[in-house]
Amino acid sequence: MHEKWPHLQFVIYSGDINATKEQILLKAKQRFGITVDPKNLHFVFLRLRRLVEADLYPHFTLIAQTMAGFVLGFEALLKFNPEIFIDSMGYSFTLPLF
Repeated sequence: MHEKWPHLQFVIYSGDINATKEQILLKAKQRFGITVDPKNLHFVFLRLRRLVEADLYPHFTLIAQTMAGFVLGFEALLKFNPEIFIDSMGYSFTLPLF
């Protein structure tokens, strides 16, 4: 997408709050073999990501994770409201928020 629309700004929501932009891009290059121009790429770090971890909910795990995903999506929306939102994690209940 960077090549086709170089004028656009791309935002990635991440729960890896202890990682830097450079560390994330290096890991993407090592794992997937892709190089991304960092000048149009921004990260929004989500502090509530821990809420969607399954080990927090020994009972009613799926429904609890669904509700937590909604809360996480709300945090993301409050930090940055995109024109286009692409969900790559499977939190479909966040889509009505955007």
